[in-house]
Amino acid sequence: MTHYAQSVLQARPGFSSTSAYSWNLTSADAYSLQQALHKDCIGFIYSGSVSFADALRGAQCGCYSWSTIKLYYTTYFAVRAMCGLEGSALFYVGSKPFYIDALAGAVPVKAKSRSSHHAVFDLLRRRYSGNFLLSQDVGGEDPLSWMMDLRENTNYRVSRFPDPEPPEHFRWVAEHGVRTALNMYHDDTTHLYTFDTDHAIVAFPLAALRRGLLEARKRASDWIDDPEQRLLRELLRDSSGPLTSALDIILPDS
Repeated sequence: MTHYAQSVLQARPGFSSTSAYSWNLTSADAYSLQQALHKDCIGFIYSGSVSFADALRGAQCGCYSWSTIKLYYTTYFAVRAMCGLEGSALFYVGSKPFYIDALAGAVPVKAKSRSSHHAVFDLLRRRYSGNFLLSQDVGGEDPLSWMMDLRENTNYRVSRFPDPEPPEHFRWVAEHGVRTALNMYHDDTTHLYTFDTDHAIVAFPLAALRRGLLEARKRASDWIDDPEQRLLRELLRDSSGPLTSALDIILPDS
């Protein structure tokens, strides 16, 4: 799928690694970038929603390793959407990542990391340090780093998934059930569970996704079409029926 913001910036005269530090956005550039970011962010929110729903389905089957990875991606997509909806774009000149705000006169800033995931999380820390996702640690660690460490450990550091035995970070949810966990997290307005190591594997991505969804709906009431809604409804189920706590967050008006 196209990253609209990347396409808008690539079409700008002087788009190259040697000139990126010197050019700035015109008013027309900034407007085009804002519109492109909104399109991208609606896509990121949908991707995050599917990742979250599929993670819950996997957890119910005892596939905790892939669920961990998908919940990490839920967080990544939600954070990228939040930054974009605030007007900050991550783009690449060749293989080098840059940030830029969708404002007239804005100039690119080179990201410290070549990894898009590190760059997105660094953008939140750098430009939006007051975001509630950064307000507490998880187990003494930055929550974004905590999620990334779980994903990298699952992806790269183990030769055999523990499934169907739940890893420690998934044990509470596995023992009490996805439905029970979601019912608790749905009403957690004070983030009692969001940063708790027993709950954060589901509660933290859900909190990030909820905030991204709220911001997305302010800008696009039609962010999702009927086939996409049907997919999410099919995924957000268990043996007792629809997971209404999750549906109320992801598809509240449908």
